[in-house]
Amino acid sequence: MLQGSTCNEQIPAKAYEYIRARKPVIALTDEKGDTAQLLKDLGIGLIAALEDKEEIKQIILKIEKACKEFKVLDDPQVEKFSRQNGTKELAELLNKI
Repeated sequence: MLQGSTCNEQIPAKAYEYIRARKPVIALTDEKGDTAQLLKDLGIGLIAALEDKEEIKQIILKIEKACKEFKVLDDPQVEKFSRQNGTKELAELLNKI
């Protein structure tokens, strides 16, 4: 996944698709951004700055090991990011208004 630091306060829909696919994620994004934080919290991502060639090289060298040690998320963790759950949360917020 590629995301520049100008989008630090956004999490692309693709991130949620990767979570639901239960696969490791390689994210070339700013470590301070929301996407990086989400992947760190879940323990499923290798993260490097989009413009840092050395960090990207290190990630490439870690891919095989990361795939073998990948933390598989359980159903509740994954379902939390489903569109159905997002719609339910939105409906609950709107009902409170």
